[in-house]
Amino acid sequence: MAKNGFRTDFLQERESAFARDISVFWMAASNEEREEFNNALKVLTEQLRESSSIQDAFYSINLERQCIAVEQILRPDKLGELNQQLLKSSAAEQGLRFVVDAGAYKAQIEKVFINGITELPSGEPYETFVSAQKRHLEASKKNFRTPEEVDFFNARMSNLSAGVRNFKELQEGAVFPDRAAAKAEARKLVGEDGQVYRPNPKGEYSYKGEILAVTETHAIQRTSKNAVYIHELKDFPDGKAPSAGDTLTIRYSQARIETIEPAKSQSPTEKQKDLGR
Repeated sequence: MAKNGFRTDFLQERESAFARDISVFWMAASNEEREEFNNALKVLTEQLRESSSIQDAFYSINLERQCIAVEQILRPDKLGELNQQLLKSSAAEQGLRFVVDAGAYKAQIEKVFINGITELPSGEPYETFVSAQKRHLEASKKNFRTPEEVDFFNARMSNLSAGVRNFKELQEGAVFPDRAAAKAEARKLVGEDGQVYRPNPKGEYSYKGEILAVTETHAIQRTSKNAVYIHELKDFPDGKAPSAGDTLTIRYSQARIETIEPAKSQSPTEKQKDLGR
């Protein structure tokens, strides 16, 4: 599955299916037929659940619009509020399209942040929309009573989270392409179930473990079985750049590398225990 809305045929197919299913929701609103309503809700719930594996911000926002459309049928008294949500989803999608145009987005960020940035800016329309939708759902959580409705609520929240995760990945790829590439390489080494981190930019922290790989811009260090950290090579003192296979303790203070020391070699038993944590 291609990410980020490029599989327009897939999205159009899902939209067509929803257009057929929505008649069931209209019928439920008029005669309270629960069986067909629950079946249609289960179909939408499954699509919301699979969004986490698809990881496509366009697909996620499209699904959330479908959920809002269902709410409009069931809650005509909230029509004005729900129309506002749909309008905000449009602004969110336009913001997403801007981020996908990586070159233009990066140029705009560099123009706005005159002194430069080291962290991704937050508060983009997509993020704002997702946060508002989550607040809306939490505020109305008591209205989700049946098992099917509870599943739908949880899947809807999961879909929103999946969408914003993909948005942040796209944003990072546009603003910090080298960092995004290093994370992708680290992900291959640690596996999909592992975690990829960056050093904490505040306070004093130490990171101990083997350097698994060195890219053109980053060193990838395993600190436990399921976690790796990526260190920017430009942060290392001259002549202290690490090599793959080194086992090091890297100490930071206020986002700067203070010391780099060879870590004590572990016995096979100790290493196995450490990786098992």
